Amino acid sequence: LDVLCNTLESIQHVAKNVKNPPPSLFTVLQPFASDPKWRVRREYLRASTAFSVASAKTESDTSFDQKLTNNLIECLSDHISSIREEACVQLGEIVGIKGSEWGIATLLPEALKSVSQSDMAEQSNYITRMTGLVLVMNVSKHLSADQIEKHVVGFVEQCLKDDVENVRFKAARACESILPRTSKKVVRERVIPALENVQKGEQDQDILFYSEQALHLARRHCGN
Repeated sequence: LDVLCNTLESIQHVAKNVKNPPPSLFTVLQPFASDPKWRVRREYLRASTAFSVASAKTESDTSFDQKLTNNLIECLSDHISSIREEACVQLGEIVGIKGSEWGIATLLPEALKSVSQSDMAEQSNYITRMTGLVLVMNVSKHLSADQIEKHVVGFVEQCLKDDVENVRFKAARACESILPRTSKKVVRERVIPALENVQKGEQDQDILFYSEQALHLARRHCGN
């Protein structure tokens, strides 16, 4: 296991430091996407993303991108939390390189599809919703204010009202992440009221603390 992980780390190093890494390198990586060992899957994510980023920077062959993106989206449902979180981090990095238009056209709507409003009543899906929030926290820093309003704010609003405490907690943290790139109008009309509603009825002290912190930042963002 250690030898295999070290090999994947070496491939990641090559992808980061070699100009125009060959597309065949991604073919070598592909079998590890579904490896039963979670550490191997994690190293696959890191190496594949490094390869994608390097190829984007040099405008070389990116025909593998859709397959990699599909792999990363699938990893958002992995049964190991470290893999889900790593996929969110790597997707954020790819959006940072390829741009927000690519992120919206290729990634975010599909990635959040499984956490639509109809799923909010199902507590069994709360892990998926939390993963969606982690993804939002990693991707939103690369989005425009209009994109955040259209694709992100509604999801965070719903999660602030979720029946599961862990989801409400993560949503309060997500609010802090999206504030710097959210328009004052949207913060004033949507984010602040949502956080104020949390403050009115919440019993969990951690959620109260972070929602109050987010509320303070939101008001300061609006100049209040």
